[in-house]
Amino acid sequence: MDWLKKNGASYPDLADEDALQTIISGAAQKDPKLAFDLLDKGNPDDLADGISSIAEAAKMESKGRRY
Repeated sequence: MDWLKKNGASYPDLADEDALQTIISGAAQKDPKLAFDLLDKGNPDDLADGISSIAEAAKMESKGRRY
């Protein structure tokens, strides 16, 4: 997260909204609280997309546990 903030201007193709959503989704799979903290710190352009990413990751993780 810090890297995105520090280097976003230098590497706009890497440090974009999609990267932020990917980081949030990855965190949500293992630690939903961390994902919400990252969402708060990352301040995405679309908050609803961030929340959807967390919900989708949680849904996928729960499906994985059933098998």
